[in-house]
Amino acid sequence: MAFIQNSLFISIATAITLVTFHAGVLIVRDSQGIVQSMHTVVYTTSAYLVATFSAVWYLTNQAGVSGARQLIRNLQAAFVYAIIDALGAGVELPGGRPDSLGVTTISTEGQWILAILTLTLLYYLFSLYLGARINHRATRSNAAITVLAVALSPVVYVTGSIIAYIIS
Repeated sequence: MAFIQNSLFISIATAITLVTFHAGVLIVRDSQGIVQSMHTVVYTTSAYLVATFSAVWYLTNQAGVSGARQLIRNLQAAFVYAIIDALGAGVELPGGRPDSLGVTTISTEGQWILAILTLTLLYYLFSLYLGARINHRATRSNAAITVLAVALSPVVYVTGSIIAYIIS
């Protein structure tokens, strides 16, 4: 079941990346077509997505990395609460607000996993930047704007989720 769930997350993340990346090159009017965006996402960011979700899966299933797992959960909760606070929404997550990030409890193995996650994130962003530059012939600033469009997708998703929760 975990394998199926992980595969589904990778597929959804790839689709979101494609849509937001192509929207970014459309916004800056550098689009050379959807096929060029597909080349960027499929050929360059797929390795990132597999590495990231594999590292997250490892964090979820291994006992020796509980400190790193807690740090990731607390960072996610802090991110969601930052958006909740910015919207002025009076909602709470089931686990409540994290007290602290808990960086003091991270094992050496957990530090390695966090380093891998950081490197794969940097690779992902740089690959998107290069894809905009090479495949869409974007300028440096337009490529950066395109990457920003992708980077903002979690903010848009969480904001939409909070608004949908409030409305329902």
